[in-house]
Amino acid sequence: MSEVGVALTVDQDPSGADHWAAVLAGFPGITLYYVGDAPPDWWGKLKFFKNAVPISETDAPIVVVSGDNAREVPGTKSLVDFEHPDDVVYLFGGDHTILRTDLPYVDCVYIPSDGAEFYSHVAGAVVLYDRVLKRG
Repeated sequence: MSEVGVALTVDQDPSGADHWAAVLAGFPGITLYYVGDAPPDWWGKLKFFKNAVPISETDAPIVVVSGDNAREVPGTKSLVDFEHPDDVVYLFGGDHTILRTDLPYVDCVYIPSDGAEFYSHVAGAVVLYDRVLKRG
């Protein structure tokens, strides 16, 4: 069985939590990870957030998902051409346009959008849906 996870930085705005909960409800079996010292207290109040685990507890490759402006960063791949690995944790954050150097990511993927930015939960839904379409 493949491990598929979503990792969020702990600086996520609480106003987006309900949106992330709705996204995760649409893709059962996703493990929620967090990046940072500890998730904020408000995460424990939400069904899909209370079981979040530190990203250090996964051996799955980490794929940073970034905005359209990341196409200028050498080595990034368009989601259009990206082949989703069997095991993966997709990393989204409050400022997901900056590659994190403190994590062992294997790929950085951008969502082509002619410069438009997405809220992280929208990017999450796009990436997870793209995975379903490409992998069946």
